[in-house]
Amino acid sequence: MKLYVVRHGETTYNRDELVCGVTNAQLTEKGISQASQLAKDIEKQSEKFDIKHIYVSPLDRARNTAAPIEKALNLKAEIEPGIKEFNFGKYEECPVSDPKFRELRRKPFVRFDDGESILTATHRIYSALDKIIEHHKGEDGNILFVCHGTCARIIHTYFNDIEEEDYYNLLIPNCSLIEFDI
Repeated sequence: MKLYVVRHGETTYNRDELVCGVTNAQLTEKGISQASQLAKDIEKQSEKFDIKHIYVSPLDRARNTAAPIEKALNLKAEIEPGIKEFNFGKYEECPVSDPKFRELRRKPFVRFDDGESILTATHRIYSALDKIIEHHKGEDGNILFVCHGTCARIIHTYFNDIEEEDYYNLLIPNCSLIEFDI
């Protein structure tokens, strides 16, 4: 069994280089186009991908990225709160270049004010992975998650050992599809 993970399409926050965790940002025209193209690519190779289940973050940008994929595969995505994006607390909507934000994001055990820590987010995301993998154990077909950048990086650590510096430098482009063997 495989797990495919896709980060949502470009949002207004991505375009404007603003921090966006649990803020409910919307897709740009480019993001809508990215989601549509990804759905077409998955549909063209539907036998290769063999996706039988789709799980999606409850945030609009992920739901709107998943919608054309659902249509292309004739599947209904299940909302999974465990793969909601990281909560950056009071740093939501600040410039990505903000020095304090950049400092805090490299401290996995420190909670963002009014937010969460990388450690608590990792626990939440790993728990969702464990639950879903166990639920589909022994089934044919693969699983697709439609989620977010930080969430996708954390999922990467579930399947791969990675140095801390490499984790922070790992960029998951909008609407890129990553594959993991379960």
